[in-house]
Amino acid sequence: MDATTSRPVRTRRPSGVISFIVGILAAALSVGGQLLAARKHAGDWNAGHPMADQSLVHALSVTPGMVLSILAIGIGCYALRKHREHRWFAAGGVALGVTTVALTLANFPGSIGFQYWYDPLWEDV
Repeated sequence: MDATTSRPVRTRRPSGVISFIVGILAAALSVGGQLLAARKHAGDWNAGHPMADQSLVHALSVTPGMVLSILAIGIGCYALRKHREHRWFAAGGVALGVTTVALTLANFPGSIGFQYWYDPLWEDV
């Protein structure tokens, strides 16, 4: 009888793929939250009575995207440092997380959305 020796099985660590997926979710939630807050803010200004707690509404709508982007950066950095497989996905997750944080802090899609939806009515006095 021949004895066949098996080679050790490498366990795959999908940290890079998880980082990429979390980065995509973070970008989607951040952009969606910014546009939702901008639409509400523009609607309140168009109605003539802006809300006093608009900054709270904006913070609550953007927070899930920010938390997920920080998580994507953390998981991606861990995957880049510890694991060799799926490095491109890990680098993509880190890039998506950093881009999402930068665009959220600059309020890039939200400010454009507010300018689009804001419709001032000028009346002759």
